[in-house]
Amino acid sequence: MWGLSKSGCLLALGGLAVAGCAASTRLTGAGSDPNGTPVPLRRVMVIGTTNTGAARRRFEDQFAAALRSRGIAGEPSYPVVPDEALDTTKVDMEVHRKSCDGLFVTRVLRDTTVRTYYRAGRAHYQVPAPTHGDVYEYYANGHKYTGRVGYSEVHRVVDLETKLYRVSDGKLLWSARSHSQFAKSVTPDKQIGTIVQRLVRKLEKSGYALRSAT
Repeated sequence: MWGLSKSGCLLALGGLAVAGCAASTRLTGAGSDPNGTPVPLRRVMVIGTTNTGAARRRFEDQFAAALRSRGIAGEPSYPVVPDEALDTTKVDMEVHRKSCDGLFVTRVLRDTTVRTYYRAGRAHYQVPAPTHGDVYEYYANGHKYTGRVGYSEVHRVVDLETKLYRVSDGKLLWSARSHSQFAKSVTPDKQIGTIVQRLVRKLEKSGYALRSAT
């Protein structure tokens, strides 16, 4: 019914890490059903199957909490759908049992590590002036000359696609793609939170979620 598969819904959020700006997420595409009239949802189940149960719980808990802050009863799926496999029959049964009118599914489009080189600034490559001082002065002059070099950082870049389906007929209502970069120092909770907040703010504008009071 939902066109889901375990491989299609893998969400590699357990160890995201990327760019010099610490945490950055932008939406590269978002859209709603052009033939439908958006109505705020009441109860939505969130699915984000991962290679580790801890990563899945982080994502689903944060997404569900963000939805609740916008007037939607967000339901993480991990308490009722096992980590081992994405059983579509089980998902269908649980969304109806919990009276959900929506289902969020997130999958990875790209997950890669890149190395970026940054220039330290314009360097004036000239021979250091001669010095007749002691060894310490000689070393200091040489250090000033050689120290103005660039540096590189290893980043992890992850692109995700999130889709919202209507439970009653399985129809796709809304979808968005996100491009995220995080520095190594950013914790997994912060990484996931950055993505979730951008997605939910976009969902607000679509009309499927109530506006936050904050």
